[in-house]
Amino acid sequence: MILAASPSGERPGQPVLPQPHFHMSRKPKKGYYVRGQFVAEGSELDLELKAELKGTPDASRTDQKRESDALQTNIHHVSNAVRTAFLNQGYDDRRVYYLATNLGFPGVDGAAPKANLRTAITTWALDKVGPDRALTLYLVDHGTYDRFYLDAPRGEWVAPDEVGQWLTQLETARPGVRVNVIIEACYSGSFI
Repeated sequence: MILAASPSGERPGQPVLPQPHFHMSRKPKKGYYVRGQFVAEGSELDLELKAELKGTPDASRTDQKRESDALQTNIHHVSNAVRTAFLNQGYDDRRVYYLATNLGFPGVDGAAPKANLRTAITTWALDKVGPDRALTLYLVDHGTYDRFYLDAPRGEWVAPDEVGQWLTQLETARPGVRVNVIIEACYSGSFI
């Protein structure tokens, strides 16, 4: 999760969107064979076969963890690239607040529990935003309907209403502030 408060003089509400300088290759399809037919992991047929074996269509905790771990490297790569892009666009490091599940990355300001995101929005951003300085909230991780995972293995997540309340609190304290929210996750449309 990255919060970036634009420097004075930026056009309010116009985030500096990073231009990626890397190419994310597609992962080769993983899967298995059943009666001579390839079944790609995550396909409808795979889900049907797993449900038939388990007696339920829900993914097991093991399946969810395996998927989460496989994607986490890409999520970290994107979040690090977004932080770097803001810095390359002239944002001072003090105007970029970076929460991550891995505290070993450069520039990380803290871990990613819900309390830290709330504090970043309602406290950290207060003296950094205003009518001429927009806040950009960039969230990248896993998501499900009405839920964005801050740290899935630790069960940390946030709902749209919670983020909305925190942003309303910030907007009440700083009238006229522009807020840009970018969510890169499955089911991100449920936050609208």
